[in-house]
Order: sequence, then C-alpha cells, then structure tokens
Amino acid sequence: MTGVRHRAATRRELLASGAVAGVAALTAPAVAAAASGGPSSPPPDDAARLTRVLSMAVLAAYVYQHVFAEGVLTGSERRALDGFVDQERAHVVALRTAVRAAGGTLIGPPSSLDAANRDLAHRGIGGRLGQLQGADDALDLLVSVERSSIGSCYVALRGLTGSAAIVLVAQIMANAAQHEAVVTLVRPTLTLAEAAPFPLVSGSH
Repeated sequence: MTGVRHRAATRRELLASGAVAGVAALTAPAVAAAASGGPSSPPPDDAARLTRVLSMAVLAAYVYQHVFAEGVLTGSERRALDGFVDQERAHVVALRTAVRAAGGTLIGPPSSLDAANRDLAHRGIGGRLGQLQGADDALDLLVSVERSSIGSCYVALRGLTGSAAIVLVAQIMANAAQHEAVVTLVRPTLTLAEAAPFPLVSGSH
C-alpha cells in the first residue's frame, strides 16, 4: 500500500510541474501574436468564439479564487493546487488580449457569488460557492469547472480559423486538462485512471 501511495504522489508532482510549464508556454509566442493580430487579423467569427472561451475562463478564475477563500481545502490540497489561481488568471489575460484584437466583447468576472452560481447552474456544473460542504465538495466543483473549460475550448477549436487564436485556445485546453488531472488525483476516492481517462484531450459543451 505504501508503494501505491508513493507512485500516486509522484504522478501528482509531475502533473503539477507540467501545469506550471503549460502556463509559461501559454504566455509566450501565442499571446504576443494575438496582441498584434498575428500574421493577419482574425476573422469576425473568431471574436464570438474567443468571447465564449473567455466567459468560461473568467468564471473558472473566480471559482478557484473563492474556493481557496472559503478555506475548505486541507493544507496538502492547497499545496497541490498552488499556482492554479494565477494560471487561470493568465488564461483570462491572454484571452482578453485575443478578444480585443479580434474585435470581440470583453467579459468581466461575475459581479457576486449569486451571479457566479447562476452561471455555474446555467452551464450544468454542480456545486455552489458559499455552500461547499467540505474539501471533497470543493474538489468536485473544481473538476467540473475544468471539464467545462476543456469543453468550451474544444467547441471553439472546431470553428476557429485564425492561427494565433487556434494556438492560444489549444494551449489553454491543454493546461485545463493538466489542472483536471491534478485536482482529480488530490480527490482521495478517485484514481489515476480517472485522472487521465483518455490519451488525448477531448471535450463536450
């Protein structure tokens, strides 16, 4: 049993390191390309798709911030997710830059916990901020948020045509998948197979 726990911890550490590396890559060439409009300005349809991804990103950042603020996670769980709030905020910054370049509508964070909870319910995400019943409830919410983030990126990528936008959203989707795997491994009743059930990232919305 000791050996099994050790392997899971090592896997979690590797995934967490990967998540940090993923956000570093996210804020480099693709963001610069999006800021300048890339080789050519994104087509108008890309603006709407990027705006929808941004709307999910601002919700995800808000949820992470408030889950940490509610103090329901244990010390080890908080350490495992260390840096995730900053990474979610980096997604928002990068997407706002891309949306602005594409001529889209900038989306702000939810105005209140009630507004955030309505947005969660609208997206079919279980769990409500301010009503979390402990660490397991909070982790379940984060897993669902990451899956919704992956789904929003997946749907956008089916229609995006601008090269800089495609790269940016693909990087965000990959980072969200890393987050989902790490959060799943932190959840005591879940397994490695549940943390990475597919060899490639896919999603639905």
